[in-house]
Amino acid sequence: MEPIPSGGSRTWNCPFAPFESAAATTETTFTRPGPAKVWVEVLEMVDGALTTVAVSPPLELPVTAPKFELKPPPNGIFVGQETSVSPVETPPLLPVR
Repeated sequence: MEPIPSGGSRTWNCPFAPFESAAATTETTFTRPGPAKVWVEVLEMVDGALTTVAVSPPLELPVTAPKFELKPPPNGIFVGQETSVSPVETPPLLPVR
């Protein structure tokens, strides 16, 4: 995306951060699986008011839930022995900022 002239901004339709800026990048975390449509609106200051000058076509993103499994200890488990297991997600989840 091209830089926006001074006084203009992009507005994203999802809970992106930043929601509105002159930059061409933003971030979000989808909180549930399923299709998610995203698009951007480009706004410019015209006669003292922000005016929509372009809208991107919607892009449908397939948001999938991670798969969780329990991982046993590497040295095995014996009868009567107390043990613990570790949850493992596939694909690995990124840390939340």
